[in-house]
Amino acid sequence: ARDRMVTKQRIDENAEGFAKAINTFLAYPDKLVELMAPEYFKLYFSQIITLRVMSRHRQSYHTYTRGFSKSFLSALSRYIHTMLTPRHKAFLVAETKEQGATIAREKIIDDLWEKFPLLSNEMQKTRNAGKVIQPYVVGKDYAEFRFTHGGRIDVIGSGSSVRGGRRNSGIFEEVINHDQTAVNERIIPLVNAPRRMSNGKINPKEPQGSKIFVTTAGFQGTFAYEKLIETIAYS
Repeated sequence: ARDRMVTKQRIDENAEGFAKAINTFLAYPDKLVELMAPEYFKLYFSQIITLRVMSRHRQSYHTYTRGFSKSFLSALSRYIHTMLTPRHKAFLVAETKEQGATIAREKIIDDLWEKFPLLSNEMQKTRNAGKVIQPYVVGKDYAEFRFTHGGRIDVIGSGSSVRGGRRNSGIFEEVINHDQTAVNERIIPLVNAPRRMSNGKINPKEPQGSKIFVTTAGFQGTFAYEKLIETIAYS
């Protein structure tokens, strides 16, 4: 219907309501999930709390058994946050790039888009200088999902090639398997610079440089355990 079309006039008339809805979904991503989810899908209370924590804090650490859907929740968190935040750049890093690409492909393409088709609609082709840019690319050891506002989610490695890059948030998959030097010296510095808004300013209420550590159970005295203690100290 014509009255449901997206026009500049309609956006201008409802800008305040749209802004309130976006801010609500950034803090309560589970509410957006409720609107999108099919009848058979429902988050457990513990999953709702986990999703909110991932979305609201600069650093969070999640230790769960297999089957809790921690990778699904972390991917969902970054997808919604990147979708609703202009030019936000999120990453996923695993023990190897091949493992990271597999996780991204399974959780986003095979899972998120299957349960929530509306999320896949965000992947639209764009044109830059006459060249068509594909909305997402996936391969054996790479995956990148590009939003029309300039934001993206990609898989990175922990090698020296990531030095000098810039991201706004990231997921550390199975942090129990990560190398301490690689994470501290090459991965974490990626999120040191805050995201600037379109007016060049920094939003003081936005969680900058968010780091989401997810893993199954490990051991004391490890690098992952140190990150857990660090997160508790931050809290």
